[in-house]
Amino acid sequence: MKNTENTRPGLSDESTNTPRRFFIDTPVGKLVVYAKQDEDQPENYPGVYVDIEKDGENVMLACVEYDYNSEDIVGTFYTDESSDEPTSIEHFEFTHECALPARPLTCGTKLWDKMPKLNVQKRFRDENGKATKTFKEIAEQTSAEAAEYYQDSELYVISGIIYRYDAAKSLFAATEAECKEVSVGPASIGTFLPDVASDGMEIIALNDPCNGIFFPDCFLRISIEELENAARKELWTKAVIVFTQDSFSKEYSEVERAYIVSSSSCHFNPGTISNELTGSSLSGGDLGVRLDCYMYAKNGWKVDYCYIVEPNVIGKPGAVQEEASK
Repeated sequence: MKNTENTRPGLSDESTNTPRRFFIDTPVGKLVVYAKQDEDQPENYPGVYVDIEKDGENVMLACVEYDYNSEDIVGTFYTDESSDEPTSIEHFEFTHECALPARPLTCGTKLWDKMPKLNVQKRFRDENGKATKTFKEIAEQTSAEAAEYYQDSELYVISGIIYRYDAAKSLFAATEAECKEVSVGPASIGTFLPDVASDGMEIIALNDPCNGIFFPDCFLRISIEELENAARKELWTKAVIVFTQDSFSKEYSEVERAYIVSSSSCHFNPGTISNELTGSSLSGGDLGVRLDCYMYAKNGWKVDYCYIVEPNVIGKPGAVQEEASK
């Protein structure tokens, strides 16, 4: 549980009910329910706090608010008196259409309106999905794993928004103004691992094939020629090349045919003595593959489409493609 000071909007020393604050007497104390802000604006995450008056102090029990990014109602609950960290965060989802943007992916891009259910087996859960350990125990047991998974300056997905992790500040930041920073306590970050967090609360590495997440429809698809032209103009650093199914004698999924590449490869730098193009499959099954050897062999692999993962041009949708075509 979390001790609170009388400084938040809607909370005062007055003991009378008002339209934005009211009290409920219970045998264990007085519940206090009050609005987060004086005015309800969607971008400010409107909602209410629920406290209990205990030994002359207000102790926070929960915060229920509208999430501007996911467009869901989110409940954050504090049930451990020994910790200020939330013990659980739950999304109450509402049905709305998923609208995937056709744009280059940049930090701040919205991938979906409704977080999809991950294809992973959740740990620390019983057959009914209930936690089998306390929040503190899970956080302690996953701390080392989280330190390896959440790397400084890498991209992660939170409620459909792309963020860049700042390890020094323990927060996930987006470059677009309408996206809020997401601060996560270092001691509890392991509880947000994809196979640990509650559905919809995962913080997922952008290209994490183990989670069954693949994002091709969230990117602007471009040709290999456009990708090469954009590389010569230093418009990107990381991209994905997807090869056609008929390039292979066996059936492979789209994620198995997708290879992440770097603009530093010789292939994208005319004047070098090599045509080296090294890539690794997003499925994790093929690492450090010399793609140029397969692309330029007899009956070689054919490129289906490409998309840029980390552009150097951040701006309106299609900015990289527009720059590359000039």
